[in-house]
Amino acid sequence: MDTLMDKLASKLNAQEMIRANGEAEARQMNYLKTQVSEYQGCLDRLSQVCDELGNLESRIGNLSLPGSSASEEAIGEIKDKLEAAERKLNELSESLEKSGGDDSLHKEGVRIYKNIQASMVNELEPIEESVKDYGKKTLSEAKAVKTVAIVALCVSGASLLLQIFNMVKAMGLI
Repeated sequence: MDTLMDKLASKLNAQEMIRANGEAEARQMNYLKTQVSEYQGCLDRLSQVCDELGNLESRIGNLSLPGSSASEEAIGEIKDKLEAAERKLNELSESLEKSGGDDSLHKEGVRIYKNIQASMVNELEPIEESVKDYGKKTLSEAKAVKTVAIVALCVSGASLLLQIFNMVKAMGLI
């Protein structure tokens, strides 16, 4: 009776552990989804700041001669926008630090790098096989050409010897 109770208790513990693992994975997935949405928001804000900086850069390039009142007004407006963009960048960096910062970004970057590396290996395997096959084919063709060249050399050597023999015979030396 004790062994039956022990088996029943171990099954319940295993089921509880499986359930607890499932719940932990669900919590982790929700946490990661939240982080992804926060990162996406940060990226959207960063994109807006970059657009604003690009617009400011083009306006700076289009400024008229220094000293004119229009230029001074434009410069003042640009300074205000630059300060606002810097504030947005500071807010963005603070929100990135609060949402996990460099460590989780590094882990995500490493994961993406490993995935890319694995896909590159998978993509390179067929190419490597085709290069090996082409190399084997080229090697066999080179051996065939080498064989033909040796035969041609032997035939031309024999022909040369026959011509020399015929010339010597025609001169009456033989």
